[in-house]
Amino acid sequence: MEELSLENYFKKNTFLNNKTVTVALSGGADSVCLLYLINEVKDKFNINLKAAHLNHLIRDEEAFRDQHFCEELCKKMGVELTVKKADVPKLKQKGESLELAARRIRYEFFKALKTDYIATAHNKDDNAETVILNILRGCGLKGLTGIPEIRENYIRPLLYFKKYDILSFCKKNNLSFVTDSTNLSNDYSRNKIRNMVFPVFESINEKFTDNIARLSELALLENSFLDEYTLNVLNASYGKKGIITSFILKENEAVINRAVKKYLEENLKFSIDEKTLKNIVFKIRNGKDFKINIINNKYVYFTNNELYLKKEEPEIEFFVRTQKVNKFSKKNTIDCDKIIGKLKLDVKKAGDTIKLKKRPEKTLKKLFTEKKIPQNMRKNLPVLRDDNGIVWVYKIGVAERAVPNENSKNLTEIAVEEKYVNS
Repeated sequence: MEELSLENYFKKNTFLNNKTVTVALSGGADSVCLLYLINEVKDKFNINLKAAHLNHLIRDEEAFRDQHFCEELCKKMGVELTVKKADVPKLKQKGESLELAARRIRYEFFKALKTDYIATAHNKDDNAETVILNILRGCGLKGLTGIPEIRENYIRPLLYFKKYDILSFCKKNNLSFVTDSTNLSNDYSRNKIRNMVFPVFESINEKFTDNIARLSELALLENSFLDEYTLNVLNASYGKKGIITSFILKENEAVINRAVKKYLEENLKFSIDEKTLKNIVFKIRNGKDFKINIINNKYVYFTNNELYLKKEEPEIEFFVRTQKVNKFSKKNTIDCDKIIGKLKLDVKKAGDTIKLKKRPEKTLKKLFTEKKIPQNMRKNLPVLRDDNGIVWVYKIGVAERAVPNENSKNLTEIAVEEKYVNS
């Protein structure tokens, strides 16, 4: 068994000295071991040790058993504990699995904590599970890097210890812990890998978790190099609007894909899927101008060998319907007896004006601004004219000269349907 200690970890990571470190405490063997090990060295490195426990309210009585265990453990050790209850099943978002919902809510809880660093108890086995899951999902080099030892204000001091060593340490030091019954179920992907795949791998090579950890270290080194190289390529390729692709296309295929992906994701603030990325790179290589609606009317443009992003409101089409009615509405009903000549459906033209009831005559341009009519509507906004000018404008109203009254007999109501034009 490997001797477990975090003294060297805190010697190496001196930025943690004199800081507040909060252990994400579930009550399981890993987090109990982590709490105990940091507690052993906290005085030497002047660490303000705290703990945090989230009750997911998923496992009924067992969830409260875990909470009570954590409370008693921290009380016994003299560690300040923050507890929060969150009904994960009720807070689960549409299309979100229970597992992902629990993770999201857990990290929202961590983010709200008043602490310098949050220590999670991920170990070498967890890293192996993550790498295998990433491979099954079709990951690239980044997916092979596994769980990062340090990311933002999250630290994982147990990442290079095996689960077996952690359990042996708990046994040797008489450390009590709770067991999550869902870990024994194969309903979750991680559990299937842990309970079904790991035993097979161990029968082939008992050091497979060590070997996956080594793979992650190598992948991290190579991925870091490629990221840095790609960043230099990107910095050299920026043009007036975006990136000049002729600079990027000189590079290796791996760098081309990374550069385009990095540029898009940094500006769009969300991940680009492989299919979309391949399509964009293919079109860039083709050299012809294109425009693609990526998401929420954020467009990728390619013109004159420059790739750039632009947000546009979608164009709207209006479908106008008129019908004769007995009642009138001031905004959408006109008195046809007051019409001069024939009604004609049209759109705004330069210099168009309208006089609304009890208001001075104004240009449509000024009224659009006053009414805060979106720019993407203005071009095609329906206008009704007769031989004497504008009678009605959608979202603006009826001209004073055509407004009906109680004595009006020949009424026509105007209805409008809006539809976004597909890109």
